[in-house]
Amino acid sequence: MTVKDRINFMDNLKVFLIMLVVSHHAGQPYGGSNGWWYFTTDDSPGLGSFFAVNAAFFMSLFFLISAYFVPASLEKKGLGCFLRERTIRLGIPLIIGFFLLIPFSWPVINFGHLWFLQHLLIYVIIFALVQSYLLKPRHSRQYVYKPFPSFYVIFLFTVFVALVTFIIRIWYPIDHWIGFIWIIQTEFAHVPQYICFFIIGLVGAKNNWIVRIPKVIGILWTIIGFVLASVAYSGWVTSFQPGGLNFGSLQYSFIESFLCMGMSIGLIFLFQRIGKKSNALLRILSLNAFTVYIIHVPVVVILQYLVESIPVSAYFRFILVTGLGISVSFSISHFLIRKIPYINKVL
Repeated sequence: MTVKDRINFMDNLKVFLIMLVVSHHAGQPYGGSNGWWYFTTDDSPGLGSFFAVNAAFFMSLFFLISAYFVPASLEKKGLGCFLRERTIRLGIPLIIGFFLLIPFSWPVINFGHLWFLQHLLIYVIIFALVQSYLLKPRHSRQYVYKPFPSFYVIFLFTVFVALVTFIIRIWYPIDHWIGFIWIIQTEFAHVPQYICFFIIGLVGAKNNWIVRIPKVIGILWTIIGFVLASVAYSGWVTSFQPGGLNFGSLQYSFIESFLCMGMSIGLIFLFQRIGKKSNALLRILSLNAFTVYIIHVPVVVILQYLVESIPVSAYFRFILVTGLGISVSFSISHFLIRKIPYINKVL
């Protein structure tokens, strides 16, 4: 696979995930979310499973993809320049987005979906300091790629993630958010996945794993991911518990962790093979994906209010807001925000 193909499939996967994030938030008022902003959630069977499956993997995969580009950037720019560039790249959008969200979150003021930028900035800073001061620098001429992990190594690692997740959820169940150190918006129930997948991205980048997934491993984990997603949609898991010291929480911690690993490996594997082509539209979407992540929530909230009085089913509103939310968010980013001097250097 050429460098161009690698960049293309990673960009296309990023665009797919951003669209999934927009659709996730677009559907929040229409079932299974226990409310969204000022909306009371409608009872629409199936959407709760859609949110659960998304939450099980897509932010962890975002952390993996984000981490993949970090080691090379640190090595190329050096510690000082790297930290300055990442602080600007993540910190300024975080601040702008925070004030953009205040009118929509009042009286509960928080960073909303921008918690991801908070966590990513912290993880990146920690890695950069550890890599620069505690670990030996990598010398590319002497470095030998480690083989891609076997199915059983990945399996055992996923078991480890599941057990740590279960233990954390004894005290911090799913959807229990706190202001860690007063300001870091955190849902500890998913933090083990986020940290582990960020580390996978770092190690995978150094060993070029992301383009070296063996066919058998790729197929097996793709099957595991999609089967478990189907199980989640089917409603067969009736003992689900968001946390606590009980079998339901243990069971779901394992299902979610294996679903996360399966979908993450599976999507990377599939996009390598069928998603590595690009065109003008896909390149535009990729360039605007980061900005869309920042601005899309106010866009979909406004759209949700605009379609509220339309006498159609909640499912149709979900589809309508999703389509418009994606289109309007990308349009605002491409035709407006990224045309603003200086702002376009950050976003």
